[in-house]
Amino acid sequence: GVTNNVAGINVSGVYGYGGGVFAAALGLGEETVQVTSNQVLGNSATGYRGVGYGGGIWAGSYTYLFADHDVRVQDNTVTQNTASTGAGVEVVLRSFELAFDQNASLAVSENTISGNTATNLDEFSGGGGLSAGMFVQRSSAAGISFTVEDNVIRQNTAEVDGAGAELRVSAWGSNFFDSGDT
Repeated sequence: GVTNNVAGINVSGVYGYGGGVFAAALGLGEETVQVTSNQVLGNSATGYRGVGYGGGIWAGSYTYLFADHDVRVQDNTVTQNTASTGAGVEVVLRSFELAFDQNASLAVSENTISGNTATNLDEFSGGGGLSAGMFVQRSSAAGISFTVEDNVIRQNTAEVDGAGAELRVSAWGSNFFDSGDT
């Protein structure tokens, strides 16, 4: 199991990400990231002014131009973790100018997320159990997949938004590769 770890211990100007697990696809090529079948217990993400993301697990995909990413968080037990946002799990899919034939997918499924606490210290607060966000700018929707399904989310707390789960989606702008795409 992944237990009792701390990310971003009050370092000036640095936020903490992934107290127990940090997993990201960040390159321009084909990348697959899987966080599966873990016991994630008692971790925290903190940092500058106490702000941290993904106390138990932080996973994400940042796609740009010619990236082809697949990120999966599946079949984990995530319990008693803390962060200002996404105390149990935080996942983020960001896509910017993704070429029309490229793909970005992020899936969170079959996890048990319970007893986590979000302290909600910043403007992006929310998600005691799960915080999931998809932010797409000038990318074709056909190549983007964002799925949250079949999770057990219970007995989490948040000081402000989404004690169980907080979901955010934002998409805008025409694709550089296809000016008719909005």
